[in-house]
Amino acid sequence: MTGWRGSDPNRPAIGWGGSDPDGLVVSISVVSGPAFCKSACEGIHKHLSVIIGGGRKVQRTTGEWAMGDGEVVGEHEPMSWPWVQDELRAKGRAIATSLQSGVGAAVAVPNLEWNVGRLGAHIVAVAQFNLRAQDELVELPDVTRTPVVEEFSDATAAAVGTTEPEELAAILPGAIDALLARLGPDGSAPAKWYQHDMTALEVGGVVLSELLIHHHDLVGATGEPPGVAKISTEQARAAFRGLFAASSHVVNPEVARECQGVIHLYLTGTGGGDHWTVTISGETAVTTPGNPPVADFHTMANPATLLMTSLGRASEVKAFFTGQIVGIGRNPKLGLRSRNLYYSL
Repeated sequence: MTGWRGSDPNRPAIGWGGSDPDGLVVSISVVSGPAFCKSACEGIHKHLSVIIGGGRKVQRTTGEWAMGDGEVVGEHEPMSWPWVQDELRAKGRAIATSLQSGVGAAVAVPNLEWNVGRLGAHIVAVAQFNLRAQDELVELPDVTRTPVVEEFSDATAAAVGTTEPEELAAILPGAIDALLARLGPDGSAPAKWYQHDMTALEVGGVVLSELLIHHHDLVGATGEPPGVAKISTEQARAAFRGLFAASSHVVNPEVARECQGVIHLYLTGTGGGDHWTVTISGETAVTTPGNPPVADFHTMANPATLLMTSLGRASEVKAFFTGQIVGIGRNPKLGLRSRNLYYSL
C-alpha cells in the first residue's frame, strides 16, 4: 500500500491509501519532519476539498440558509444555537415518523441487542434525563464497567413508561421541546451533561449525536430508505462540538498511556470547517478548538463519516479508501491507537 506521494517517490510511508481522479494517493502515513508533515496536510486539505465537501459554501437566500449545492438548511445560520435547536426538533419529528411506520416493538434492530421498542424508549430517555440533569444531580455512570452503563440505560428507558412505537412517537417531540425550553435561547448559557459543566450548545450537540445515530439504527429496522436518516456535514459538526466537550470525561486511561502526543483534527465543512486539538498526556485527553502549532498526527475527515465510523456504524477501511478520512503524520501509531481512546455510552 502506497503512502503520501510527494516530490520524493522514495520517501518512506505506510498506511491505508486511496486515489482521487488526478492520481493523488492519500493515506495514514509516516513522513519525515514536521515541516513536510504540515505542508503535506495542507496540500491534502486543498486537493480533497471537492471530494469530501470542504469546498461547499453557504449561500443566503430569501429568508433561508442554503448550502452551495442548493440544499436548504433552514432560516438560521448553520451551526448557530437556533439552527441546532431547529435540527433537534426536526430530527425528533423524523424519528417519530419512523416509529409510526407500522414496525412492531419486538422487531430486532440490526447490529444492536435492542428491539425497536427498547431503542425508541432509549431515544426518548436521552431527552428526558438530559432535562432532569439541568435541575438535579444525574451522575455519569462508571464508563469503565459496561454492565453499569447498561443498567443506567435500562433504568432511564424503563422510566419512559412504554415501549410501544406509536406511543413513543407521540412523546418524543414534546420531550425535545421541554429540554430546549429548559436550556433556553442562549447557546453559551451554562448547562449540565450529567454532573459536568457544559454550555447549552454543547449539551444540544451531544443530544443531536444520539438522535442522528439512533435514527440510522431505527431505519435499519423499519425498512425505510437509508436516506431518511442521512446525516449532513453540518449536523455532524454540531454533534462533535458537544461530543468533544464531553470527551475528557470518558477517556480510557490505559489507551491514553499508549497515545501520548498531540493530534490535529480537521473536520471539513462550510465556512472553512473546524480545527480541533486533542492533547493526550498521562491518563487524560483534552480536546480544544483550534489548530495546534505542532502536532504528532494530522487527521482530516468528513464529519458525517467520522461520526458513523467512530460509533461503529460504518467501515473505517472504506472511509480511508474513499478519502473520507485522511491521516498523515510522523507518528502513525498515535493515529491508529487513539481510535479506542474513549469509552462509549
